[in-house]
Amino acid sequence: GILGVTSMVTPISAAPRFAGFDLPVMIGVTVAFAALLLLSRGVSRLAGAGLLAGYGLYLWLSPV
Repeated sequence: GILGVTSMVTPISAAPRFAGFDLPVMIGVTVAFAALLLLSRGVSRLAGAGLLAGYGLYLWLSPV
């Protein structure tokens, strides 16, 4: 996308907390969601509620 083209022209800085907290969380959620979709062929209401609760936990734990 446009951010990739921009980063080729000018270095883009990121906050240090991104690498320390957000990046591991994003990788973990991506792997878990991919496994959920591959193993169950969809997202049930229970899995959706779990994902929503996980998002709430992420917001609660994320540093400001």
